Amino acid sequence: SLEGFKQAHLNGEIKASFDACQALEKKDLKILQDFKQIFADQIQIGLVYFADLYSSAHLRKVLDTIEHGLDRETSPPVTFYEFVTCCRRVREAMLKEVYELYLSFDKDGQGFISAAQMRQLCIPLGFTLVDEEWKELLAAKSLQENERNLDFDTVWSFIQEVRDQNGFTQSEQVELTSSFNKFCDGSGEMPNLQAMGL
Repeated sequence: SLEGFKQAHLNGEIKASFDACQALEKKDLKILQDFKQIFADQIQIGLVYFADLYSSAHLRKVLDTIEHGLDRETSPPVTFYEFVTCCRRVREAMLKEVYELYLSFDKDGQGFISAAQMRQLCIPLGFTLVDEEWKELLAAKSLQENERNLDFDTVWSFIQEVRDQNGFTQSEQVELTSSFNKFCDGSGEMPNLQAMGL
């Protein structure tokens, strides 16, 4: 493992995030690809790929601690190892936030919370789950509404599922994707004027 990540994560989502940054700069790709580096100003893009939108506050804190800054002209390129270190720091900040919320619900200090408390825990993280979303997400993690002994690992796994689904049911995601594609210009992006029609 490297920086606490299993090999599957390193070769999967983290490498994909790093590679996506390299692909952004096609004209400079050959120079950096030979050395497995990205430009300093691309770290934030890579971290959003890795940790998604819901980590923006954590991303800002991590980026503020980078000593050499994020300017392409004055900062050295970033190696894969440096990128993995930033990913670890973002993940630690995300874990800490959820763990502190978890402890606030574990009033008796036994190390467990109920499913109902887990649903409440989602609210300060930006997800007020309606019944349909809640039931679908519980089923995805093989959990029941009446569960009373959920440990932190189970709650963290559930939160990851909520974030992966963006708080939408599968049918809502299909509907949103269909609506977006009606107005999409074929490049995978939607012109601003089309967004008004959506």
